[in-house]
Amino acid sequence: MRAPGTERGGGGGDQGGGRRLVNEAEEKGRLAARGLDVSVPDVARIYDHILGEKDNFEADRAAAAQILGHQPTLAVTAAESAILSISDAPRIAPRARSVGLMRDG
Repeated sequence: MRAPGTERGGGGGDQGGGRRLVNEAEEKGRLAARGLDVSVPDVARIYDHILGEKDNFEADRAAAAQILGHQPTLAVTAAESAILSISDAPRIAPRARSVGLMRDG
């Protein structure tokens, strides 16, 4: 997991950061052609940024920074949530039901 602001490819004007900007510009154009406005933050892309991943845009990163400013522990909570993957569900579900955290049907 990478901390917010440490996106893949580096930064500070290095070649990796430059490639990220070019790729982001290309991706914005591709998504705009499909009718998606990446200038508006999206909860999935905000979550992606908080986890330190790469599939997010400036609006998402700005929103994540604002959220983390109010709730700094959210980054830890998001990381813990990501660890609990769907592959764990079959193992966890019976116990969750037994302690009343889940209902059948």
